[in-house]
Amino acid sequence: NAALPTATVQFRFPSFSFVSTSADWFIVADGAASVQGTGTVNGIGGYTYRIWAWDARPDRFEIEIFNSAGIFYENGWDSPLKSGSISVK
Repeated sequence: NAALPTATVQFRFPSFSFVSTSADWFIVADGAASVQGTGTVNGIGGYTYRIWAWDARPDRFEIEIFNSAGIFYENGWDSPLKSGSISVK
C-alpha cells in the first residue's frame, strides 16, 4: 500500500556493477513480476532498468539496463536460471 513502490536491485558482473536507486513501478500477477526504475552502473547515474521474473519450471529472469544511448546490458529474453530460484507472491 505504499504510494511508490520500493525495490532493491543489485547485480555484480566481472565487467560492471549495477545498483538501483529507485523503483517507478512494480507489478505482480499470475506467478510473474516486473519492475522498472533507475540506478547506477559503476557508481554513475543515468541508467534505467527493467526486470521480468517468472516463477515457473524452470524459473526465468530477464534484465535490461539502458541509458539515453540505448541498451547497455541485457541478459536475453526468457533466460532460465542456472542456479537459485524465484518466488513471486
